[in-house]
Amino acid sequence: MWVRLPPRAPRFKLCFNIIMVKDNTNDHLQVPNKEDNKTLKKVLILDDDRWFTDLIAEMLATKQMSVTTTENGVDGLKEIMKSDFDVILCDMMMPGLTGDMFYKAVERAKPSMCNRFIFMSGHRDKKEIVDFINSVGKKILWKPFDLYQLLEAINTLEISNRG
Repeated sequence: MWVRLPPRAPRFKLCFNIIMVKDNTNDHLQVPNKEDNKTLKKVLILDDDRWFTDLIAEMLATKQMSVTTTENGVDGLKEIMKSDFDVILCDMMMPGLTGDMFYKAVERAKPSMCNRFIFMSGHRDKKEIVDFINSVGKKILWKPFDLYQLLEAINTLEISNRG
């Protein structure tokens, strides 16, 4: 499959997990049905790159996750105040309210949500990002990352929050 990307679009690797199911009549592709799981994980994604956010949201939706997206920290705070989320995927570099400032605002407004963060960034070389991540002890996914890395981070977060 070839995808034509707009100029300056972020580059990252996609891995598709398609399940082939054999039955007596013929082979078919099985896409998970949201009705099969009444307790969907609620995920909030904050990233100012709409194309990236939509792609990740679609991928997570196929994994029985209910996804809400925002393009900045201000709108993210509004979503946090309206609802609790199981996972918060937060980009570090956003206009207005950066990822670290968003985290600090959530820490004041709804501290119980702080253990649900996974940060994302394409800026490995920014010392202030690395210092912040080390200070809060949260997971960061460095862009580009693949779907398996994202799902592993979500599962690890879920396991650590159970205990």
